[in-house]
Amino acid sequence: MKKLIIAAVLFAFAGVFAGQAFAECGPGPLILKRKSSLFQAVAASTNATFFPTYTLGYTINTSGCKSSGLVYHEQESYITAATDNLSQDMARGEGAYLRGLATLMGCEDAAYPEFARMTQKRFDRIFQGENPEPVVLMQRIHGEVKSHPALASRCSWVG
Repeated sequence: MKKLIIAAVLFAFAGVFAGQAFAECGPGPLILKRKSSLFQAVAASTNATFFPTYTLGYTINTSGCKSSGLVYHEQESYITAATDNLSQDMARGEGAYLRGLATLMGCEDAAYPEFARMTQKRFDRIFQGENPEPVVLMQRIHGEVKSHPALASRCSWVG
């Protein structure tokens, strides 16, 4: 019994590490309407435990949730680790690092050529200033994608 209680507590608090967005989407927060960290953890655990198909949908971006904090964190980490390579790929309008970023931003494969052209065309705007922070680069790229008629609906993880 003691092991079951410990496992339940650990599982409940695992929701804290799933990210706030997961706790604010899906059936969990509809059932539990409070906003404290504990209730976010319980809401995320409720989603994962009682609605496993929702959890899968959230993971592959078909749940109807607009964004995932985890995805944004991955994008920022990628940009941080690959800033120099990304800037070279964007200046050329092609490259493996740029394709990786398009994938992390949820762009459809068929949208990649347009994504690459857009980043090349908007390079000076994206890399404006001296050594912009990765989060600033990410925000600028998101803004360019959202304002681009062909990409706004074809790149799902840009806000």
